[in-house]
Amino acid sequence: MVPITDLAIPLNTAVTLGFYLVIAGYTIFTFIMYYHWNEYSLEKSITRLTLGFYLLTTLPLVAGLGMLTFFII
Repeated sequence: MVPITDLAIPLNTAVTLGFYLVIAGYTIFTFIMYYHWNEYSLEKSITRLTLGFYLLTTLPLVAGLGMLTFFII
């Protein structure tokens, strides 16, 4: 029987996998938000403003997370 400590994955593999899962969740959430804002918004100017603000605030955060992830590796 293999001890539980021998089954651990390396830190860089776990961090990379976690980053890819965050990117997948962010992409799915962004597509859902984009669809809902396009379909149910009353004014197109507000839709553009909201989506622009969303991308301007979240893309730098995701880029920073990506840089931190690949510095660990």
